[in-house]
Amino acid sequence: ASGVTGTLPVGSGGTGLTSGTTDQILKFTGSTTIASAAQAAGGKILNYKYVSGTNTGVTIDSTTWTDSNITLTYTPSSTDSRIIINVNAYVNLMVTGAGTGTGLKRVISGGATTTQLGDATGGFAYKYDIDAETTISFEHIDHPNTTSAVQYILNARREGGSGNAIRLGESNKRSEMILYEISGSGQ
Repeated sequence: ASGVTGTLPVGSGGTGLTSGTTDQILKFTGSTTIASAAQAAGGKILNYKYVSGTNTGVTIDSTTWTDSNITLTYTPSSTDSRIIINVNAYVNLMVTGAGTGTGLKRVISGGATTTQLGDATGGFAYKYDIDAETTISFEHIDHPNTTSAVQYILNARREGGSGNAIRLGESNKRSEMILYEISGSGQ
């Protein structure tokens, strides 16, 4: 067997490079040319947080957004970060002749800034005239523009009428929320 010394050209299966730079990647610059380059900015998953449970549910019978007990708090590493929130929640809809909305409330710095995310009426998941047990699923990409603690709370409201309710979470029925922090200002 013979050893290879020196730079192995691209045409012989090598990179044609004599050295590289820490934290850089290899990229093709032409049909047979390879160069060292900085990693692409943005779009990397930096971290995630997850909550799941079969906790006691919360019955909501109000036309105002009311919090559930399904919540996650996360501190972004940069003001440029995006947070992807994925929700899969067990719900018991007890609604006739009216609608319900399921959404998210974002609380920054312990309540210094509070924002209801999603559509003002239906949040991210609107259901009308349904009396059933089901799962509501939605995703949202948020840009909280902070490095302070951000709390996301699953909440709900009924659109109108009386005696109509939505129950978020239930014993022996799994609900979950997953947060992913994505780096950079990618679109």
